[in-house]
Amino acid sequence: MLFRTRLRIKVPKATARVGKDALGNTIDRRPFLNTVAKTEYDCNDRLGRCVIDIYHSAWRLYPANLLSRSHATLSFFLRGLGVTPNERRIYRDLYQLDTASIWIQNYYSGATHQFDELPSVAPVSSDGEDDRPESGGNLRFAIKEASINDIKVFFCRPFKNQVDYFIPFSEADLLQFSFQMTPTNARGKEQSIELMRVAQKFAFAMLNTLAMERDTVPA
Repeated sequence: MLFRTRLRIKVPKATARVGKDALGNTIDRRPFLNTVAKTEYDCNDRLGRCVIDIYHSAWRLYPANLLSRSHATLSFFLRGLGVTPNERRIYRDLYQLDTASIWIQNYYSGATHQFDELPSVAPVSSDGEDDRPESGGNLRFAIKEASINDIKVFFCRPFKNQVDYFIPFSEADLLQFSFQMTPTNARGKEQSIELMRVAQKFAFAMLNTLAMERDTVPA
């Protein structure tokens, strides 16, 4: 439950080691998250965004055409994202692709500024080439819109081994479904393109189980 929105999605049982928080606890915010008060979110007024990890899972990943052991893992991160109150006058409606695209781009760039380093995999530009900016640079990539089970979805590949989906559920709130493929050995690195295709197919199949129900009763 995301305050007045119920999210349903079928997540396969983990088959790989799942990451934990800094205290060694499993990350699982079910069954309820207050997305209005945002008391559990990490809000940063300077970066203009609120973030919370809701759920993590991970699976071993196998090449589609080979009967062999796993050469990679696929990590899944479900996050709640929100616009800070002082930024609402700028980002008025995240249901709109133009507005959401700018906010999402800034969300990624803000993350790289905050940690002063880029993720271990390089961004992909529109022509498919690696496009890693200098430290402090901004990430820029295409964000597209689709519909899954009559739900508006924005999606992108911010990095070569990552595909992310964003679902607006209020004018100031997004859910981020992030899938990150990590090779676990040299064979996995050699097969990274094929493994990423498998990862994207897995991600899309999982998102096809998505359902969202909104409470229309006035508060």
